[in-house]
Amino acid sequence: MVAAAPHGALDALPDDYAAVDHELDGSENPKGSRVEIPAEVRSVIDRLAREEFDYSRSEKGRGFFGRPEPLRRHYGPTYFATLANGRRLFMFKRLGPSSGIVGIFPIVYDPVTRRATQRPPRIDWNWTEGNATQAKSVCDPRQFECRPYMQERDIDGDGQPELVFEKRAHNGTLYNAALYQHFHIGEDLELTPVLTIEARSLCEGVSDEGVWADRTFVLDGACKGRLVTRYRSYDKSSAVTELGDLELACEKPGQPFKELVRHLRSRKVGDFLTTCNESLRPIAEPPASFDQAWWK
Repeated sequence: MVAAAPHGALDALPDDYAAVDHELDGSENPKGSRVEIPAEVRSVIDRLAREEFDYSRSEKGRGFFGRPEPLRRHYGPTYFATLANGRRLFMFKRLGPSSGIVGIFPIVYDPVTRRATQRPPRIDWNWTEGNATQAKSVCDPRQFECRPYMQERDIDGDGQPELVFEKRAHNGTLYNAALYQHFHIGEDLELTPVLTIEARSLCEGVSDEGVWADRTFVLDGACKGRLVTRYRSYDKSSAVTELGDLELACEKPGQPFKELVRHLRSRKVGDFLTTCNESLRPIAEPPASFDQAWWK
């Protein structure tokens, strides 16, 4: 149910309501309609905030966080979107104020069974924060991010869409990219990482001026697909060249995709079918947590 209380009244109870945000722009002070957070989702959010709070006070955490923050400071906004099959998605932004750490935790909720995801994955939001509100809705291969930041897409052909989250990956001047992280929703509503795609990235050092890479996933059948990679020169010319494609497959829905065969059609600038950084393997079997999914 969409909350009907005045906006000012809702601001006084930020932990009880989620902002309706189907594109996940990540605003720190979201405006517009809000929905009440179900108790089953609320308990997961409270546990996540408590885990960060407790870690900040551990011996290891004190060295990382510095001065511990109050429990309340680990709560960021929660965003809401509707999903297929009548399910709902609550996206909790957990904060680590001392060091600027930001993570988005997607929690799927079924209002019929009143069940919710219990161990949601962490979407690293550090470099996406601040850029999301400026991203355009039309993807340009020469920009890293574009809306929406959350979408549903069936990538294994079973008729059930996966959750897809876009995030910005960054490492100084060495690496800049937009990654698409795909999660399978299990019957128990737990989210399993099955595929990460470096959709748009800047490839430095592969030619004299560098290139912009653009990668698209094409579904070819049940648990079969191709990652098609194209590129254009760094000077933003209109010439686009297809580098090649990578055949991918999974054993069954809910299992990670694996590399099968690489088809490199152009050797002019080298092989960056999957990534612009040789130390990264976005296609390889994803770890249980995406905290390090793009950093080997």
